[in-house]
Amino acid sequence: MGTSSEKFGDFTVRPEHIQQPVKKTHFWRWVLISIGVAILVIVAISIGLNAIGGGGVSVTATKTNTSDTMVSDLAKEGSAWKGMNVHFTATISGLVKDSNGDTAGANVTDGSFTYDQISFPSGTDVSRLNEGDTVEVWGTDGGTQSGQNAFGATIQEVVVGTAYLTDTTTGYQE
Repeated sequence: MGTSSEKFGDFTVRPEHIQQPVKKTHFWRWVLISIGVAILVIVAISIGLNAIGGGGVSVTATKTNTSDTMVSDLAKEGSAWKGMNVHFTATISGLVKDSNGDTAGANVTDGSFTYDQISFPSGTDVSRLNEGDTVEVWGTDGGTQSGQNAFGATIQEVVVGTAYLTDTTTGYQE
């Protein structure tokens, strides 16, 4: 019948009874691939957090990686600084409320009759910030955004997402 078998005492061994060799798994290959993927994820998360100035990055490191500028330069150049980490000193000309009526930021000027808007970092104690205070700001330029002023006119302002803020008038830091 085309199958061969061998007799060993009272037992007959046929080819289908012989255990085939187990294919080698590539255990170490998968371990190394997993480690490589984990490293890439960690690096990607680190880069993303560094870009926004948070995620355990020290205040000193964030402040070191900014470009010194002025409110008037940011306002004049519109979106040219968009996405860049910036540092400037300015005077609060007015506090800005969000759609819920909560103070969320401020309009600031450097005395040149130009204004930018800054958002406050999460957890800012806005009761310690006042119109006329001088603030030092480290943040990311969000480019220009449109909105309506108190008279209903549409205006465009540069908006800076503040990572760190120091009120040099009162000594408050956030």
